Order: sequence, then structure tokens, then C-alpha cells
Amino acid sequence: MRIFSNKINVSSIFFIVLQIGLCVMMVIARQDVPLHWDAHGRVDEYGNAYYVFILPLVSIFVHLLMTFFEKHPDYCSWPRKFNDERVGRMLLSSLVGKLKLLTVLFLTFIVCKVYRGSDFSYIAASLFLVAAFVIIWVYAKKLSKA
Repeated sequence: MRIFSNKINVSSIFFIVLQIGLCVMMVIARQDVPLHWDAHGRVDEYGNAYYVFILPLVSIFVHLLMTFFEKHPDYCSWPRKFNDERVGRMLLSSLVGKLKLLTVLFLTFIVCKVYRGSDFSYIAASLFLVAAFVIIWVYAKKLSKA
């Protein structure tokens, strides 16, 4: 389990570095970037490229916060006692790790859309949401047996 956790952390850090790299390239290009999309996924507001640095900052915050909860699953709330505390904590830690990676990956998706200046795909965004629900549902089933 520890090896898988390290792969998630390395992957998460890689995506954050990718976000920062794309943001730096947008600032160097001195181009206006999409800041908002309308309900149809079309860009309806442009702005300074420096605003895009908010997304990597959010990713860093999410990474640090969820890494804390991944290492300290005792702070995570679960509605009942586990039959096997060790297994329960391990499953909670794994759940938080997977959600951390999915969140950082979604923020990377947004940065890539901003970098390309393209329309936003709500279908792809919905797939991230569905993936999060599936992960939570699978782990809820496992945790209910732990």
C-alpha cells in the first residue's frame, strides 16, 4: 500500500508542476487567457494570464491538506467503529489519496483548457465527478465491511 501511496504523491506533484509550467508559459506569452466559460462551454471572459496561477495554488493547498489526511486518517470521520481499525485506517487513507489525485488531475484539466484557450467540456468535467462518486461508493462498500 505504501508504494501505491508514493506513486499517487509523485503523480500529484507531477501534475502540479505541469500546471505551474503551463502558467509560466502563458505569462511569458503575455496573452489574455480564458477566465470563465458560459453554460455552453464557450469562453465569455478573458483576462490577464497571472490569474491562472490561482489554480496551481489551489492544487498545492489541496495536495498538502489531503496528504495530511492521508497520513492521519484518524482525523477523517466515519459514522461507525471499524471491526479492524488498521484496515479501516488503511482504506480511509487510500480513499483520500485517490481523491487527492483526482482533484489535482481535474485542476490540471482546467489549466490545460485555459492554456489552449479552447471551449470547456462539461462532459469531461462530468466524468471527473462520476469518477469521484464511483471511488467514494467503492470505498464506502469496503469501509462498511472493515
